[in-house]
Amino acid sequence: MRSIQWLAVVTMGLAVSLQATAETRRLQIQSKYDNYSVELSGSGASVGGKPVHPGVLKDILPLLNSELAEDCPAIKGSPDVTIKEEGKTRHVYFRQNLVTDGKNCSIIGGDGLFFFPVHRDFLIGAKRDSIQPKGTLKLFRQNEKVFDLKQNGSSWSTTSSTLLLNYDFLERFENSLNTFDVRFRALPEIGQGKTKVMIETGGKNYEFYKLGNTWAVKKPGTSWLEASDDWSFWYDLDNGVLEDRFAPQIHAAEDAKSLEDRAAALQKLEGSWSPNMRDLYHHFLLDNNIDAETKALALKRLRGKPSKETSGVLVKFLSESID
Repeated sequence: MRSIQWLAVVTMGLAVSLQATAETRRLQIQSKYDNYSVELSGSGASVGGKPVHPGVLKDILPLLNSELAEDCPAIKGSPDVTIKEEGKTRHVYFRQNLVTDGKNCSIIGGDGLFFFPVHRDFLIGAKRDSIQPKGTLKLFRQNEKVFDLKQNGSSWSTTSSTLLLNYDFLERFENSLNTFDVRFRALPEIGQGKTKVMIETGGKNYEFYKLGNTWAVKKPGTSWLEASDDWSFWYDLDNGVLEDRFAPQIHAAEDAKSLEDRAAALQKLEGSWSPNMRDLYHHFLLDNNIDAETKALALKRLRGKPSKETSGVLVKFLSESID
């Protein structure tokens, strides 16, 4: 059978033909998700009176206009999509990569299958959306929990984590979930074999798939993905972006076997700051086994970065210290 490379079908001739006709065309699109019509007039398109970018036609018109002259193989199940226009009907089977008029068939291919507007929201859905982290925020990779955060007012604290987390990144991460632009919607099959993480918050699970340079989410209660460029700074969402970049030095200072080793590790942290460093200095102040020189250095660095948490630690330290 001939293969119709779906995404490559749109040509200048198609655009010209759309602009040349003033008559209104109506395409009826039916799937298990929706049943709606697309109005075509001149070079424009709309769904329910709401304008649609003409580029969506590249995914629809070729299925109606292409010649189907091949014999059909055995077709299993119901069509994923049925498209109708003025007595012409085409059935599309995504899993078998087939389009048929009921008698003849053609093979279809290309990633365009995953972007076919099986629901009107693919064409006129909201351009902005939101995921509001609430109560707890957990991240899983390959079913392994990477971190578990608990909300304390407007901030988050670590309940458990395999990493010393990069809290600057987590702040940006939370903000990018709170509100994001929707670049496109796609069927979840496009995520097969892709990098996947799951975020659990507010008692709901959100599946995220890395698609090229961005990420897409399958929200609970929906059957497709929403992709956003606002998540491109996540990269692969691996330890390289999730962990404090000073983690090696912090671990070295914490695990040092001698005063010299600890002093060398702390020297490398001179002039740097992160919440994990603050916690390290808190630990040094309150640990009776830590030498006075290290405590003095920790106190000096903490005084340069005052905070509510540090104030409580200093009060406890001063109440217990005999130095």
